[in-house]
Amino acid sequence: FAAWRLGDAARREAFTTGTRLGKLYWGWVQLLRYIVPIAVLIVFLNAIGIIEFGSAEDETAETPELIEEVHDEGNGEPLREPN
Repeated sequence: FAAWRLGDAARREAFTTGTRLGKLYWGWVQLLRYIVPIAVLIVFLNAIGIIEFGSAEDETAETPELIEEVHDEGNGEPLREPN
Protein backbone atom coordinates (compact mmCIF):
# COMPACT_ATOMS: atom_id res chain seq x y z
CA PHE A 1 0.00 0.00 0.00
CA ALA A 2 2.78 2.42 0.94
CA ALA A 3 4.56 1.94 -2.37
CA TRP A 4 1.46 2.90 -4.38
CA ARG A 5 -0.22 5.57 -2.23
CA LEU A 6 2.61 7.52 -0.61
CA GLY A 7 4.27 10.21 -2.65
CA ASP A 8 7.78 9.60 -3.93
CA ALA A 9 9.26 12.34 -1.75
CA ALA A 10 7.77 10.89 1.46
CA ARG A 11 8.90 7.36 0.58
CA ARG A 12 12.40 8.48 -0.33
CA GLU A 13 12.74 10.52 2.87
CA ALA A 14 11.55 7.62 5.04
CA PHE A 15 13.93 5.23 3.30
CA THR A 16 17.02 7.41 3.33
CA THR A 17 16.68 8.94 6.82
CA GLY A 18 19.48 7.66 9.02
CA THR A 19 21.13 5.43 6.42
CA ARG A 20 23.69 5.59 3.65
CA LEU A 21 21.83 3.03 1.55
CA GLY A 22 19.95 5.59 -0.55
CA LYS A 23 21.17 3.89 -3.73
CA LEU A 24 18.95 0.92 -2.92
CA TYR A 25 15.77 3.03 -2.94
CA TRP A 26 14.62 2.04 -6.44
CA GLY A 27 14.98 -1.69 -5.70
CA TRP A 28 13.18 -1.28 -2.38
CA VAL A 29 10.22 0.41 -4.10
CA GLN A 30 10.06 -2.36 -6.70
CA LEU A 31 10.05 -4.98 -3.94
CA LEU A 32 7.23 -3.16 -2.16
CA ARG A 33 5.17 -2.76 -5.31
CA TYR A 34 5.49 -6.17 -6.93
CA ILE A 35 7.35 -8.88 -5.02
CA VAL A 36 5.96 -8.36 -1.49
CA PRO A 37 2.25 -8.39 -2.53
CA ILE A 38 2.78 -11.61 -4.51
CA ALA A 39 4.62 -13.21 -1.58
CA VAL A 40 1.88 -12.21 0.86
CA LEU A 41 -0.77 -13.62 -1.49
CA ILE A 42 1.10 -16.92 -1.82
CA VAL A 43 1.49 -17.26 1.97
CA PHE A 44 -2.21 -16.46 2.44
CA LEU A 45 -3.33 -19.00 -0.18
CA ASN A 46 -1.08 -21.61 1.40
CA ALA A 47 -2.48 -20.86 4.87
CA ILE A 48 -6.09 -21.33 3.75
CA GLY A 49 -5.25 -24.46 1.77
CA ILE A 50 -5.80 -23.31 -1.81
CA ILE A 51 -2.19 -23.97 -2.76
CA GLU A 52 0.22 -26.33 -1.06
CA PHE A 53 4.03 -26.38 -1.08
CA GLY A 54 4.29 -29.97 0.11
CA SER A 55 2.56 -31.91 2.79
CA ALA A 56 3.57 -33.43 6.08
CA GLU A 57 2.87 -36.85 4.56
CA ASP A 58 5.57 -36.32 1.96
CA GLU A 59 8.10 -35.37 4.62
CA THR A 60 7.28 -38.23 6.98
CA ALA A 61 7.32 -40.79 4.19
CA GLU A 62 11.01 -40.08 3.63
CA THR A 63 11.99 -40.37 7.30
CA PRO A 64 12.26 -43.68 9.14
CA GLU A 65 9.71 -44.32 11.82
CA LEU A 66 10.92 -44.13 15.38
CA ILE A 67 9.53 -46.70 17.76
CA GLU A 68 9.17 -45.48 21.30
CA GLU A 69 7.80 -47.37 24.25
CA VAL A 70 5.93 -45.37 26.84
CA HIS A 71 6.09 -46.96 30.25
CA ASP A 72 3.80 -46.60 33.20
CA GLU A 73 5.88 -45.17 36.02
CA GLY A 74 4.19 -47.45 38.52
CA ASN A 75 5.02 -50.91 37.20
CA GLY A 76 7.33 -50.37 34.21
CA GLU A 77 5.01 -52.08 31.74
CA PRO A 78 4.37 -50.47 28.36
CA LEU A 79 1.20 -48.38 28.15
CA ARG A 80 0.95 -49.21 24.46
CA GLU A 81 2.59 -51.68 22.19
CA PRO A 82 5.35 -50.35 19.90
CA ASN A 83 4.44 -50.21 16.19
